[in-house]
Amino acid sequence: MTRLNQPTRPSAKTQLLQAEIGQIFHWAAARAAAAHDDPAATLEWAEYASKLAWRADPGFFFDAGLESTLSAIPVAQRARKWSAREVSLLPRRGAGKCVIHVLTAAYASGGHTRVVARWIENCTLWRPQERHVVVGTSQGMEPVPDWLRTAARQGGGALIVLDPRYSIMQRAMALRQLADAWADDVVLHIHPDDSASVSALAQPRRWKAYFLNHADHVFSLGTHLCDVMLDLRWSGASASLTERSSLPVNQMLPIPMEALKMGDRGKRRAESRRALGLHDDVIVAITVGPEPKYKPSMGWDFCAAAAAILKSAPRLHLFAIGIPNQGKWHKLHRDTNGRFHAMGLIQNPKVLRDWYSAANLYFEGFPFTSVTAMLEAGLHGLPMQRFTNRVAPLLSGDDVSYEDLCPAAATQEEYISHAIALASQSPGTWEGLGHAITRSIENDHCGESWSKNWLAAIESPASDAIADDRLSQHAPADRGLQHAAILEWQLENTGIAPSLNVLKSSSHLSLKRKFAIIRKLLAQPAPLIERSSRRHLTTLARPVILAFTPKAVAGFLKSRQSRASSEVRFPDNKL
Repeated sequence: MTRLNQPTRPSAKTQLLQAEIGQIFHWAAARAAAAHDDPAATLEWAEYASKLAWRADPGFFFDAGLESTLSAIPVAQRARKWSAREVSLLPRRGAGKCVIHVLTAAYASGGHTRVVARWIENCTLWRPQERHVVVGTSQGMEPVPDWLRTAARQGGGALIVLDPRYSIMQRAMALRQLADAWADDVVLHIHPDDSASVSALAQPRRWKAYFLNHADHVFSLGTHLCDVMLDLRWSGASASLTERSSLPVNQMLPIPMEALKMGDRGKRRAESRRALGLHDDVIVAITVGPEPKYKPSMGWDFCAAAAAILKSAPRLHLFAIGIPNQGKWHKLHRDTNGRFHAMGLIQNPKVLRDWYSAANLYFEGFPFTSVTAMLEAGLHGLPMQRFTNRVAPLLSGDDVSYEDLCPAAATQEEYISHAIALASQSPGTWEGLGHAITRSIENDHCGESWSKNWLAAIESPASDAIADDRLSQHAPADRGLQHAAILEWQLENTGIAPSLNVLKSSSHLSLKRKFAIIRKLLAQPAPLIERSSRRHLTTLARPVILAFTPKAVAGFLKSRQSRASSEVRFPDNKL
């Protein structure tokens, strides 16, 4: 059994798997480079390689060679010979700056989509001369949230969704046309595998490209070709400066948030508790995040920690928002006499605000935290119990604003003891600490101060790279172990081989390229394709081969019966 105070290192098997994932990545990147006469093939291979590296950490965060391959695609030249109908949807340019925010897809659940909306809402108030357009490049049939559309309209711009019938190359050309026709600045809020959007960044261009590093714990395309890298927190900035491209200028830009109209905190808490059916004398702690972020990894086990905390704090009730009431969480509810509450996903924003308002404390979830949830808790005046993962700081919830006010526990045992101590403090102490946390977050994340202190700084021609002693405090002792730890957490949540998972979700890949990938993966030794995953892979291969060529079926099935999976032979097709 793992000791509570001794987080484990990633296993040797995880590190071996990581090396093999890197091999598959470089193989796919080489295919992208070799397809230079076929831009669509280059984009598809680049998307597959980066999607694999995003979903399963390969031991690095960017690849200059792959981005150079994308920059060589003549997107700008081809765009001048093709007309995207979306250009007609652009608003007229005004006297101020024109900014395009690029999203691969916008989601109602918030996340990086909410960041775009808050950025525009902030500028609408404090930079009314600017105009902001949001472009969704691969939205498909996913509905765009109304609040994003409203923010774009109120920001003097528009929300433009590219035609879902566009090919991958047409998406790149359409984005380039939009940027060339209208933008002074282009801010990428894209998925880490969005090869089409990244290829549109190729020089020469007259507009400035910013990359918002919202997925700072994983591999991303775009960090080599942008002009300015925008990091949201110290651990992300530390990784960018040491493990991403040295070409862009690195700047900090905290997540924009909306300041709350607090009023009387006590009155608001009482009203929220009445609405939720909570007694006034109960000490309420909340933690917010989807269940996969709480799945045990490397010796960190939130379920075990919660049990220990509740055992020593008899008046405390812990409400886990985002965790379903089933399995071990339901057992924890029974074992604590109903003082642990798995609330499941709460989609109603008003109800979620009531939970933040009703709570006394916030407990950071682990092993992978939800940073935005912590900022929301701080804005509601909740003292926070934090943790830090010394092996993989990128999985922790650091921020520019609240670190000095909320020290982080370095071990699970320390987290438990600090949380028990926090729960035993007086309401007056909680109120004073919560007020200080709120003021600090508002100063860095909200309103005019965010616009003047942070947004203005990244636009200055004299902008320099980030220089702060806190960067070293959030750097891992061993970068290789951090990568392996991230992969181990990812594997805990996929349940199948990452290469197979990525192949199944690669909807843009042509059948021809899927066939090539299947052949490559089956030739790999364990552990990249485990025996059970090989069976899944050959099952997946069947419809691909059927669609590719009917003659392949007999040979493929016969080879499966007569050879081991690693020796399956495919028909000799030109790929």
